[in-house]
Amino acid sequence: MIVKDAQPFSIVEDVGFKDLAHKLDPTYVLPTRQAVKAMVQKKYEEMKNKAKSDVQKAVAVSLTTAMWTSIHMDAYLAVTCHYAGGKRRTLHYPFGSAAFSKGSHSRKLG
Repeated sequence: MIVKDAQPFSIVEDVGFKDLAHKLDPTYVLPTRQAVKAMVQKKYEEMKNKAKSDVQKAVAVSLTTAMWTSIHMDAYLAVTCHYAGGKRRTLHYPFGSAAFSKGSHSRKLG
């Protein structure tokens, strides 16, 4: 939920979140935000290392980009790596996305 919905680590300290967790399982003890951050960082490192290893073994690699503007007119760019893995599988990893601080991705030409 924290990663998928881009929630802050501090959500585990919110009263409403604590109430929800308690209703789902009264015996569950929520981790601290520092513990959640450490868990996310560990998983990130694991996935990053797996992606690096997989891409290094790839037969063919292709990069794609996507750019969009939010409803607040913030521009973003995402890069994804697609590659041919073993056993005729095509896989992909999102490399990430970045916000552009100035301007939009489209402009009038001419």
